[in-house]
Amino acid sequence: MPARDRAPQELLKEIAELRSRLEEAEETLSAIRQGDIDALVVSGSAGDQVYTLRGAEHAYRVFVEAISEGAATLSSDGIVFYCNSRFAGMLKLPLERIIGSPVGSYVEQDDRILLESLLQEALHKNSKGEIRLRVGDGALLPVLVSISAMDLEGKSSLCVLLTDLTEQKRNGEIVASERLMRCVLDQAGEAIVVCDCTGHIIHANALAHQLAGCNPLIRSFDELYPLRQEMDGEFFTVASVIQKGEIFHGMRVSLKKENGQVFFLLLNARILCDHLNDTAGCVITLNDITRQQGLEAQLRQAQKMEAIGTLAGGIAHDFNNILGIILGCTEMALLDAPREDILYKNLESVFNAGCRAKELVKQIIAFSRKTEQVKMPVCVSLIVRETFKLLRASLPSTIEIQLDVAKEAKLSTVLADPTQVHQILMNLSSNAAHAMRKKGGTLKVSLHNVDIGTEFVAEHPDITCEPYLKLSVSDTGHGMKEAVMQRIFDPYFTTKKQGEGTGLGLAVVYGIVKSCEGTISVQSKPGKGSTFHVYFPRIDNAIEPQPEIPEPIPTGRGRILVVDDEPVVLATNSRALKRLGYEVIVESSSTEALKTFCSDPTQFDLILTDQTMPHMTGMELTEEILRVRPNMPIILCTGFSELVDEKRAWAAGICGFLMKPVSMGDLARAIHDTLHIK
Repeated sequence: MPARDRAPQELLKEIAELRSRLEEAEETLSAIRQGDIDALVVSGSAGDQVYTLRGAEHAYRVFVEAISEGAATLSSDGIVFYCNSRFAGMLKLPLERIIGSPVGSYVEQDDRILLESLLQEALHKNSKGEIRLRVGDGALLPVLVSISAMDLEGKSSLCVLLTDLTEQKRNGEIVASERLMRCVLDQAGEAIVVCDCTGHIIHANALAHQLAGCNPLIRSFDELYPLRQEMDGEFFTVASVIQKGEIFHGMRVSLKKENGQVFFLLLNARILCDHLNDTAGCVITLNDITRQQGLEAQLRQAQKMEAIGTLAGGIAHDFNNILGIILGCTEMALLDAPREDILYKNLESVFNAGCRAKELVKQIIAFSRKTEQVKMPVCVSLIVRETFKLLRASLPSTIEIQLDVAKEAKLSTVLADPTQVHQILMNLSSNAAHAMRKKGGTLKVSLHNVDIGTEFVAEHPDITCEPYLKLSVSDTGHGMKEAVMQRIFDPYFTTKKQGEGTGLGLAVVYGIVKSCEGTISVQSKPGKGSTFHVYFPRIDNAIEPQPEIPEPIPTGRGRILVVDDEPVVLATNSRALKRLGYEVIVESSSTEALKTFCSDPTQFDLILTDQTMPHMTGMELTEEILRVRPNMPIILCTGFSELVDEKRAWAAGICGFLMKPVSMGDLARAIHDTLHIK
């Protein structure tokens, strides 16, 4: 076996044996030379062999030449007077050049002091150590030197054995390098797995062990890591890498462990080739993106909310103009219709429906948090009981309704819009009833006070550890799959048939809850029903506001310039203001309105303008008018605008701010208050 394949202990043991045999051979040879022994008789299987002096010397030289170590005999002062061919081969020098030269001349200068000490030590006892030889081509050769003293022809001599440590050093460096590499891989921030061509794991770092939950070595990768591809639902396999020779980069996969825990991972895979460029296996890296996946889902949800909010703004602007016409004309018709007439009741129904539509538009805008809602302390239990009565009358008898309001939650209040809380209850309850429409079941509405812990906050980072009021709506319907649950709050996403739902209900609920600084969660399994939990921040010692007493519609006198690009809205407002006693001048163009005003800035007592108009917005028109007449009273109307709100309007010098659709009463009171302040 070559020296590089043997352990240092084995080498030292063999060197000791060789030294012992050399000493015996030299003693025998010396005895023969001195005449103490005439011949050496060696017994063996082939019979006795008799060696004379010449034969013993020949046998000794053959033996020394046959060993794998470099051997040399030195004088006591270190001069070489004999060496074998292995010794000369290690120095890469001819024998004739080595014989008669000092052995120290072949040793690296930094190691010569060590060699001298070994030579001195060997005169008293065997010595050994590691030194470096400077060989014929100038290279350094690490060797293990073993030196022992002997008496040769009455003279003190030294026997030296050299063992080449090159391979041993190289193997040690490889082992150290492998250890360093394993340490580096274990410190990596992703799981790294090396597989052979059959898919068996031949190396895995610490994170790969942690991800598998056991030692993955000598295991099949596909068996230990059943990775499902997120896009098409198929499973990733090592065979797909080996057979196709593909490089998988940035593939999103999921891993469901035996305990039901699901990890989302980012996978990279690459073919591993040997020194002949043949496929030897593959290297797979897995990066845990479970938390990142959740954050991305929240970001996508926020982006969808922003997109639908922009759409809601456009819808609100047009729809509010239509509602303004309906409400304005109906309100004026109510003033003319006799109260006891059926016409009055019909008109009143139209007006009430228009008001509900007005609130609905506000709710559509609310979920995108584009506008601030009128919030007040609300006792949610009262709204729950009111909604509960409505549900009993509207749901089929196959659905049982249960109400569970905890004693401590009866007087609990939250800061919200009462209409929006009612909308949340109705949307969640109608969805629950729809899930049970075929087989029936139980709809349960419950209300409890809860204290949020740190674990719940970690899952819902948009809330804090505060007292909350939890509203739960559960059903015993068909339930939902995980894929459906991840999308239920997306705008326009619905599992209902065409015509049965718009997909906006839960999106509206989501937006309302977020505007109240709360959160919503859902629990569901196929065939086990669903439960929605809504968490509102609870406020203490809140006082319910007293109901407002309707005020009469005030009339007045003055000249008003009305500006709106919608002719029908313009005509409706004009008739309403004339009915209230005002003189009205109308303009459908903001630029023309500015010209009319500038022709005589003192002719108007008040200006009523829309915000969204072509060529010049209401805010821009206001700036031009106030430049001419700084104290001019102006009321701005808008259905939805990201460019203006009540605070910006006041800061710009506007006296009144109205959100469309504007009822006749609201318009009359705003004008009366503005002129009265003047």
